[in-house]
Amino acid sequence: DIIPFTYITPMTTPLISKKTDNNVPPPIPHGFHHRINKISGGFIFLTLVYVVTYYFLQDSGSYLRPAERFCPLNTAEDGREAGTVEPCSRPDLFAFQVSSAIMQLFMAVMGLRSWHITKSAQKAIPA
Repeated sequence: DIIPFTYITPMTTPLISKKTDNNVPPPIPHGFHHRINKISGGFIFLTLVYVVTYYFLQDSGSYLRPAERFCPLNTAEDGREAGTVEPCSRPDLFAFQVSSAIMQLFMAVMGLRSWHITKSAQKAIPA
């Protein structure tokens, strides 16, 4: 009644084909392990940009105002008129925009360079 586990798992492809005895090329390695330091460094850099921007713009409500929908409504417990929105400071939104813009600009430059300048996106693809 119970199906053995060996019948469920797919068979692995041998490196040599039994029909024609031709060598099957080995799998193409990915570059994640080669770039782990750059990926980690970029992540740490963007996190530092976010934290520094967030820290230095704590009281930025007078010169860097977000849209009213991003500010919480006042309540009667606040001592202000209920249902109104006063100028608020949202440094988290601006810090996210700054760190996202840095990453998007980096991706744009890398894409432009690899597609149009070095053409490595077309030439380096394994066939």
